[in-house]
Amino acid sequence: MIEQISSQAEIENLYKEGSNAPYTPVKNGYGYYGVLLSHKETGRIHCHLCGQWFKSLGAHVSQAHKIRAKQYRKKFGFSLTQPICSEETSRKSSLLAFAKVKAGKIGAKFGKKNLKKYAAVGHKSTLAYWNKNSICPEQVKQRVINLSDKIEHFPSLTELKTHDVALFNIILRRYKTWNKFKKEIGIPIYNGNVPQTKKIDKGKIIYALREFGKNKKRVPLFNDYKKESRINKYPAVDTVIRHFGSWNRALHAAGLNVKG
Repeated sequence: MIEQISSQAEIENLYKEGSNAPYTPVKNGYGYYGVLLSHKETGRIHCHLCGQWFKSLGAHVSQAHKIRAKQYRKKFGFSLTQPICSEETSRKSSLLAFAKVKAGKIGAKFGKKNLKKYAAVGHKSTLAYWNKNSICPEQVKQRVINLSDKIEHFPSLTELKTHDVALFNIILRRYKTWNKFKKEIGIPIYNGNVPQTKKIDKGKIIYALREFGKNKKRVPLFNDYKKESRINKYPAVDTVIRHFGSWNRALHAAGLNVKG
């Protein structure tokens, strides 16, 4: 499975959908929702179901996975008009269709009518569209984390609206309430006074961050530290943010190299 697109020199994001990482990983599959990966050397396309590479996924998923191309597009966050083949195969298909229209073998109006029909079906609700516009779930979380680093604490709903009204609208439309969004990304929700952190001080947090960096040989990322903290019993990410105000401030305090 490809863990990070940016670290794979031989892989590129075809058709430039989802150009703003991070992306949402596929559950029980390979790659990312709404992202079509292409091998730079061969031009083959990455299958989200088996992780193999093919010139065209339409025939492959039908034969190997027993699902239609339309179902595949819907399952993995693509619009019905999204090509799921290599650029070369797509180009050849377009030229062949144009030649048939020109020869009168198929009607141009029929093709345009169906294209318009498919293009109108949920295009803006696909993960590919969300990726391209930096509003997929992982990108929304990252934008809030970036804002936390900028203002040096986790933002209130009012602060979010002040700094990024578009993000404010997306979160309320998608999650309905600010507390539901906070729960989704693992930020604690308190009613009344904030409880005292039990037996965890800044020194223990700094030690945990350095230990994580030493073991992984890299700067801790918010999401993978969150996952690792449950396994190795590191201080939870909400504890880290409560003590330091933001993720990057905690990394700075631990003496870890952070850009910006």
